[in-house]
Amino acid sequence: MNSESELLNFLNSTVSTQIPVGTIGSDGTVYQVEDKYLNVVISSNGFIVTAYNVTHDIARIIFY
Repeated sequence: MNSESELLNFLNSTVSTQIPVGTIGSDGTVYQVEDKYLNVVISSNGFIVTAYNVTHDIARIIFY
């Protein structure tokens, strides 16, 4: 990603078009993007709170 807007577009696209593959904790939703796993936490008002790569910590993912 080269800019903040590219990152926002990527996150919005991932959340709106990809099917979640699992969860982390009580709020994290995990998406598989290519060969990586991305944890996204969305607040009750619909805003993305945080998003980060969890590929290195795959043991924490509860797969569906």
